[in-house]
Amino acid sequence: MNAAVVKIQHPVAAEDQARAELYAVLARLYSAPPDAPVLALLGASATWPEDPATPVAAAWNRLVLASQAMDAYAA
Repeated sequence: MNAAVVKIQHPVAAEDQARAELYAVLARLYSAPPDAPVLALLGASATWPEDPATPVAAAWNRLVLASQAMDAYAA
């Protein structure tokens, strides 16, 4: 008798995916200083539209701009 493998995938909402990715970036930055590849990826990231109701966007934009302006040694 052959048993069929059934995989159930739950769709992840775009907002939840974005939140998970942001948490992954924060975890990486808390675990070690950013090296040159991390700074390059952050510096190449898109900025977010700022809104006073979402201070995370302003913080993200500052992180992107700071990553563009510094090298790994300074970080």
